[in-house]
Amino acid sequence: MVSKLDTMRKGDRLAGAVKAAINGTPTSVRALARAARLSHGMLVAIRRGTKRPSPETARGIAVALERWSHKLAALARRIRKALGEDGRSETGGTR
Repeated sequence: MVSKLDTMRKGDRLAGAVKAAINGTPTSVRALARAARLSHGMLVAIRRGTKRPSPETARGIAVALERWSHKLAALARRIRKALGEDGRSETGGTR
């Protein structure tokens, strides 16, 4: 049996994860909302903490971020290929 406290903790973890994703998005909140097929106002309210995300809202954001991740990685690979590099990622610095 799931207790009310366990349900609240799960909701807190979900809200925190979604809020971190909204704050860490590589683009605007408006663009994330559009990609996730959610309203901009909904994401702003979640970011402010005045609204809690539903599981469906969280899934929509996760799918949008995953889609971007795949597209960005493919674009990076294309650039590295054009540079004649082996595809390994570097962190920091320039060549």
